[in-house]
Amino acid sequence: MGKGKIVREVTSPKTFGIVLEENVNMWNEEVIPSGVVVLWSNGEIETVYEDEISAVDISKTQEWSNHDQH
Repeated sequence: MGKGKIVREVTSPKTFGIVLEENVNMWNEEVIPSGVVVLWSNGEIETVYEDEISAVDISKTQEWSNHDQH
């Protein structure tokens, strides 16, 4: 994933956040997938499993934004 990456929830693609911490041991044990701490756009900080989020491709997001303005 990567610290500082923009991500979105897999189940709710319109919910965006920023990765604050990665490789978090959930329940004080190493599990796969590992935990990730995310700051969501609503201000909530949450620890989720890595497979519950996906990285956002910024270049595609900018293309959509530019397309909407024309």
